[in-house]
Amino acid sequence: MTVTQGTVFDIVLAAYLLLSIVRGWYVGLALKAAHLAAFIAAGIGAQVLAKLVGILPLYGVFFVVLLFVLYHLVKVVDVVNWLPIVGTVNRLGGAVVGFVTAFLWCYLIFAFLGAVVPQHVWSQWGLTRSVIANTYLLQIFLK
Repeated sequence: MTVTQGTVFDIVLAAYLLLSIVRGWYVGLALKAAHLAAFIAAGIGAQVLAKLVGILPLYGVFFVVLLFVLYHLVKVVDVVNWLPIVGTVNRLGGAVVGFVTAFLWCYLIFAFLGAVVPQHVWSQWGLTRSVIANTYLLQIFLK
């Protein structure tokens, strides 16, 4: 079996998806949902604080500080993983959400790159249409 650029991309994508599943299993669904809620709350809180202070460029600083604080507060949710049946269901849900999230990120990134990067640049990288057609994962994201 020869290793082509397409094969390397497939290996990297497969490793990323597999690591996302493992990370989702480790984190669990409850903690992933709490992190998402903390992310949204940090964005809203940073916007409110930036408008309240009247200095909009401080939005980034407020966002990072609030995100740091909220991420540390939601670690309490990790107690769910210690419960026997609920913990297993939580971990399975986390693995599924981890895979779906990773798949969506890959889909969005490759859709953006496919729309922005011209075909001759892909060919210069060694990713011609025939190479992409002979891959398993890359062809899912680059149609």
